[in-house]
Amino acid sequence: MRTRGIASTDGAALVEVMIAVGLLVVFCAGTAQVITWTAVTMKAMRVETYAIVLAEDKVEELLAEAARGVTVEVSPLDALERDCAGFAEYLDDHGRPASEAPERGGVFLRRWSVRPLPGDETRRVLRVRVLDAAAAHAGTGSSRAAAHVTAVLPDPDR
Repeated sequence: MRTRGIASTDGAALVEVMIAVGLLVVFCAGTAQVITWTAVTMKAMRVETYAIVLAEDKVEELLAEAARGVTVEVSPLDALERDCAGFAEYLDDHGRPASEAPERGGVFLRRWSVRPLPGDETRRVLRVRVLDAAAAHAGTGSSRAAAHVTAVLPDPDR
């Protein structure tokens, strides 16, 4: 009678399967991190893009007023740093005016400054800044501008 010897490949299949499962877990974890990072980045880019649109809307609004001959008032010096009456507004996520408190719908805070152009007092520099309303309202200091647009208003007499 012949006795069967133990082959050197017994159990190798189990080791191969365990290695394959380990590699699959590592791959899936890495892929999940990339997908999460991409989603967060895409959301931030969407907010930043929309903030630019909101800033440009205010620039166009004030340029149109200046073109119609309406005098665009000069703002206080710190109009971009604090809410000044007539130079700040809260907007919802559709760009419509919202209540001042972010918990009541204010998603964006749009501030603008109108100052005389140095060297040409007849023209004015317009700066529009759009912020995350929640961060600005909380006063965390992290109210970094999502968008900042600058334009020069035309001389109303020309």
